[in-house]
Amino acid sequence: MQTTTPDGQPMPMLVLYRETEDAGIEDLKRRTTWEHWGLHDMPDLDPHWRLRANVADRSLSGLVHVGPDGEDDVELWRAAESVSLPTAAWDLYDAVQHVLIAGPVKDADAPGALQTAGDAGELLAVVARVSFH
Repeated sequence: MQTTTPDGQPMPMLVLYRETEDAGIEDLKRRTTWEHWGLHDMPDLDPHWRLRANVADRSLSGLVHVGPDGEDDVELWRAAESVSLPTAAWDLYDAVQHVLIAGPVKDADAPGALQTAGDAGELLAVVARVSFH
């Protein structure tokens, strides 16, 4: 997905969907310090959160929190398989080098699921760095 910054610039957006019943907002609160987000304004940047992007095949490989020692201390998501991003999406990640991450959304297939979660106060979000490897 893509969103727009307050100054009108495009920014990539990654929406996290629940893969299990336990992966709800309480689990995300426990594992992160992300702020509640109602789809308005831009959440804070936390440079310790990194969305890993694989240059060789132009894919996303994982979402981690890097601790003060430089080591991953939370792995929030890891790609089960490598799927190359479309050129336009990859170019946006490359140009902006940050991404808005929001979740959890209950039903990936439901129309308006992101809006519904935001309206219900069930979204947490952060702006993370994109780390190319």
